[in-house]
Amino acid sequence: MLSRLDPRIRSLLLRLPLAAAAALLAWYAALEGAWGTLVAGVTEPLVRLFERTPVTRLTLEGTLLVVSRSDLSSDSALPSFALAPITVNLVLLLALLWATPRTLRAEGLWRIAAALGALLASHVLHLILTVETLYATSLGPWSVAAYPRWQREVLATGRYFFDIALKYALPFVLWALTLDLAPFEERTARAPRRRKR
Repeated sequence: MLSRLDPRIRSLLLRLPLAAAAALLAWYAALEGAWGTLVAGVTEPLVRLFERTPVTRLTLEGTLLVVSRSDLSSDSALPSFALAPITVNLVLLLALLWATPRTLRAEGLWRIAAALGALLASHVLHLILTVETLYATSLGPWSVAAYPRWQREVLATGRYFFDIALKYALPFVLWALTLDLAPFEERTARAPRRRKR
């Protein structure tokens, strides 16, 4: 079956398991904490920017993100959740990039930087939606008083769109945008065309 595939696709399929293992190892060795700290650090000022009184604090404790507000009573339970479900698709993007060495050439590094920047932006937006959905739906009467129904529904819909579809599709889209398709296009242009009979 593999012998019938295009050699480039066959090569990708053979390299992908090793690249995925390397990406997972890098994730658990260092990237989970470092990337999570970066995402939380960028997200907190953005959440505070849109608050009438900036009260949100995001603290990463191990693998848990603790969300606190200075306007809630000190005996309130602090909501927390794992950040990894939002950021782990970095592993998928890295595995795809590492499985295609052509993307790692010097002239393609700007594409990789742009892809990582776009993924970071998606993680920040996803985390903003997660925090705002938590505020809008999980704090009982305070949520109902502070967020009209339409805002609760819009925030929850945006968050679930990320949770269900976008976080899995985005690494493939970003990877595809990093690929240098020029050699493929040149080969296709040089291929002899069959005459119609």
